Amino acid sequence: MSLSRSFRSLAASTLLAASVALCAACALSPSSALAAAPKTGVVAGSGTTMGGVFTAGPNGAEYLLPSLARLSLSPGAAVRLFPNHQELQLAPGAKTTTYSLALIQGRIDVTVPAKPRSAVLCTMGKVSAVVSAGQATLLTHGDQTTVASVEGDVRTLAADHWQTLAPGTLAHFTGEHSSAPQPT
Repeated sequence: MSLSRSFRSLAASTLLAASVALCAACALSPSSALAAAPKTGVVAGSGTTMGGVFTAGPNGAEYLLPSLARLSLSPGAAVRLFPNHQELQLAPGAKTTTYSLALIQGRIDVTVPAKPRSAVLCTMGKVSAVVSAGQATLLTHGDQTTVASVEGDVRTLAADHWQTLAPGTLAHFTGEHSSAPQPT
């Protein structure tokens, strides 16, 4: 065997080994990335989905959104979760990744982390609430709705009127009419 032929044979086998190693590394990377990604959906408790509405079980449910926002649903709370996010202009600068839901009945505690920049938009009949980097409690029963700001940035919208709730305050709504913010 000549020197050039053995060099080509060695180069070919080295190239083959490198290709196999690269393919193996690529095959492992997605599963490693998936293992590092947080689980979304129901992460504690239980619930059922029927007709696009998720109803928390007898012990409630914890639901994690892809934005890492956490929804704590009381037992029997019913929500319609919209699967796709929107990019909304909630403040000057870059748009905010926002997940939306409709609270049909019950109580939900919404916690939105400061990073990554995101928000949760919740509709409750004729009232909407936006929670950005903070925590709020939302409660609806019939045509009565209460939005309480625990901490962070919580805003409500009723009858084309935006209202910012300072931490430690709440507002009651009947239809489109809201009470003045009051201490919790």
